[in-house]
Amino acid sequence: FSASPAFSSTLSQASDIANGSPSVTSSSVAASIPEWTLQGGVKFPTLALNTVGLSVEETTRAVSIARKNGITHIDFHPG
Repeated sequence: FSASPAFSSTLSQASDIANGSPSVTSSSVAASIPEWTLQGGVKFPTLALNTVGLSVEETTRAVSIARKNGITHIDFHPG
């Protein structure tokens, strides 16, 4: 797998958000998340939050941060 420069930048921005960087805005991340177009024209983001291994508290925090920053694809694993 070889990530495009735009996708690598998006991953870097997501990492900055996770680490609390104030220099990244939610609109810049949401606008740059690559999408697949599914049948019927449905847009599906290729960047997702995965909650495997997180506690309830960590999951709550991660989902809150992700949603505030435009990440709409959340792969939830109750645990």
